Amino acid sequence: MGKTRSGKTTIAKVIENPCYMPPDGKIYSETKQITIHSVSTALINSNSIYSLNIIDTPGMFDK
Repeated sequence: MGKTRSGKTTIAKVIENPCYMPPDGKIYSETKQITIHSVSTALINSNSIYSLNIIDTPGMFDK
């Protein structure tokens, strides 16, 4: 959770896709409702699969 335009959605998209590049000139809040990003990965030399759920929320604490 955090203020509008603090990068919550961007960090979720980068974790999901490390090659993600946000569009230039974007100056508005993107998230209008709660969104869940699910990411799974296996570490090199490991038989374990790790899952991460990122809950992206609209901006908080704005006046």
